[in-house]
Amino acid sequence: ALEFTAARDCALSDCEIAHTGRYGVFFGPDCSGNTIERSHLHDLGAGGVKIGTPDRPQELVRIPHHNTVDNNFIHNGGHIHPGATGIFVAVARNTTITHNEVSDLRYTGISLGWNWQIAYNGTRENLVEHNHVHDVMRVLDDGGGVYSLGLTPGSAIRGNHIHHVGAGRDVGHGIYLDGGSSGVLAEDNLCHDCGAGGIRQQHGSSALTILNNISAFNGFGLGVDSERTNIWQYNIVLMEGNQTPFRPVAEWKSYDKIIDYNLYWHTSGEAPKFLGFTWDEWREKEGIEDIWYRARMDPHSRFADPLFVDAEARDFRLQPDSPALAVGFRPFDLDAPGLYGDAEWTSLPERHPPLPLLATERGKGMLLVVDDFETTPVGHKPAYAAIVEAEAEGAYIEVSDDRARSGEHSVKFVDTAEAPVYYHPHMYYAPRLSGDMRLTMSFDLYREPGAMLWHEWRTTAATEEVGPCIYITAEGELEFNEHRPSGVTLPDGEWLRFEIADGIGRYADGRWSLRVTDEAGEVLFASDDLECGPKFDRIKWLGFVANGMAPAVMYVDDVRMLEE
Repeated sequence: ALEFTAARDCALSDCEIAHTGRYGVFFGPDCSGNTIERSHLHDLGAGGVKIGTPDRPQELVRIPHHNTVDNNFIHNGGHIHPGATGIFVAVARNTTITHNEVSDLRYTGISLGWNWQIAYNGTRENLVEHNHVHDVMRVLDDGGGVYSLGLTPGSAIRGNHIHHVGAGRDVGHGIYLDGGSSGVLAEDNLCHDCGAGGIRQQHGSSALTILNNISAFNGFGLGVDSERTNIWQYNIVLMEGNQTPFRPVAEWKSYDKIIDYNLYWHTSGEAPKFLGFTWDEWREKEGIEDIWYRARMDPHSRFADPLFVDAEARDFRLQPDSPALAVGFRPFDLDAPGLYGDAEWTSLPERHPPLPLLATERGKGMLLVVDDFETTPVGHKPAYAAIVEAEAEGAYIEVSDDRARSGEHSVKFVDTAEAPVYYHPHMYYAPRLSGDMRLTMSFDLYREPGAMLWHEWRTTAATEEVGPCIYITAEGELEFNEHRPSGVTLPDGEWLRFEIADGIGRYADGRWSLRVTDEAGEVLFASDDLECGPKFDRIKWLGFVANGMAPAVMYVDDVRMLEE
């Protein structure tokens, strides 16, 4: 709508900008000293305000600087370009982003920097303070309420209230300091009800200081993934259910972190595992070693109830006798974030709650798998699925017209003794299904003699928690959890229909059902009481594996996963 180049000391005040195809306001190269304030930006094809471009200008002097985005309500965006953000500071410096309310976006709320390596590109000393960010990451993944990418020395993310980011446990972070983010201070932020996690640092990030934040009711509290040195101190992490204190990563190493003076609590009263270690084991892990001292993990931290006034009602004020105060946590003003001014202005967000997603959008990053493979050309890979194969060795997957249960196409799996591992080839979907749902799934299978199927639902790409799981041996025997029901042998050389039902969220009970029928509709196997992982409560990975290390061919058709 409004684009500026070389604008100096201009002000946009009390404006309404709506019904745009791209960003509402763009301050490009050579823009400095400009302000947009007390403005309402909504119904946006992209995002609200963009400052700078992702590519560094040839001369650093042309980088936008000393621009201000203050006291604006930005919402209902990403309709044409869902990857846009509410406020996007690309390559810019000395930007002030304060007291904005940002909501109802398909992707990130506020974004700082855009550099895929730890190299200086002119982005520095940007301030994100006292903003209220919520109901973002409604469709896409790999972002957050506030997101940073690349070296941004001297920048601060302070005093923000961030909540309801993404959906379920696997989508969206409160604050996400992604690859290469360095030189950033994140303090006095409240992040709660964020799908994937509260505050996360990613690979390559360094010199980050994460102080005095509250991370509550997020998939994980803190994500300490980086292999470089960062500081995590004086934070409160509150968990419930399957939530964890840290993002679980097997390759995590403790020696390059300073983690101390934090308070952790789980509403069950029982300490969860800290990256696979008990609370006592975790505190024996060694941290940074130098010529003066060797730190340990959380030596002065505590596992205790922080005594919020009413955490269940999301009142995160501390009671006077909170143990968080004893470890050094400093209470901050929970009412400061968001709009300021007269009641007519500050109440505007209440009159504009997030709108329902369009029928053509995938709600909250979820994907219900439905594919009969008819629209995918023969010889191509199945749409929407990820393929892992060893084509050079003859283990591959492709859409074929050799045979089909319905229509003319199905997915052909070709296995070989030369495959490097037993699970080549396989294909999987990433449904990212979470919340309270009852699900049914069906697919058709045609096995040539000797073909072995492994079909599985998982909470993560790894086998963290497994839901429904089916093995079919080369002889046609069914197997569940290493148990083979007697008297059941599935024939090869014909199409079989598999129908599965299970629940996630509050409908997860460690049980699932399966019904197998032949081409004539005769029931070959049926059970409503099969066992699965007791903590299986969401679906991130849904796979079909040509199991084993022997030459074999099988076909899969009409894959359908639906919510009841």
